[in-house]
Amino acid sequence: MKPVYLLVIVAFLVYPAAAEIEGFDESYSESVVEIKGWGGEELNMGSGFVYESNYIVTNNHVVAPRNNPLGTIHVSFGEGEWKNAEIVGRDYDSDLAVLEMEEIPSEADELEIAEELPEKNQELLIIGNPHGQGKKTTIGEVSGLNHSVMTQEGVTIEDAVRIEASIRPGNSGGPMITQEGEVAGIISARQGPDTGFAVSPYTAQDVLPELLPEAS
Repeated sequence: MKPVYLLVIVAFLVYPAAAEIEGFDESYSESVVEIKGWGGEELNMGSGFVYESNYIVTNNHVVAPRNNPLGTIHVSFGEGEWKNAEIVGRDYDSDLAVLEMEEIPSEADELEIAEELPEKNQELLIIGNPHGQGKKTTIGEVSGLNHSVMTQEGVTIEDAVRIEASIRPGNSGGPMITQEGEVAGIISARQGPDTGFAVSPYTAQDVLPELLPEAS
């Protein structure tokens, strides 16, 4: 039986810029976004990335905490400029959601989901919006595969990827990127300050196409 971890959701890295991390292309950060949303008096913050066309991938708990969709979602590619986004699809069981924007900056390329799991001990680039302080980067090392992760919202994420890295609130929804520029996991929760868990690329490959409006 796989162990089940009870984790803290990280809907909020002081790290070197991506350009300083050897082996990883600095331009990947252009495709990562900061997300903030309001629902009544509630402010939620997280991360996301350009998936395809004008769509942004993030965690369901970033845009629908306690499965209650937030009324207003804003997305920023950096430098303090925020634009509206709309929730077009979300899946509670996988903790994934898709947003749509009217326009994506030309320098923000689509990030493809990897077709294979990362390997244990593989290093990945993690980009996110820790504590709502803007995009930061760090390196993480894969320490486990195929974990069952129970979040504070009671969601059990199957086949999660375990990563040893400095994960903070606000990294939720951010990508773990290979040197080839593929997304090998989507940060969803953390266990203490230096261990995180991510939705696997297999789960993302299965779920995300079904969340796009064309699939309806």
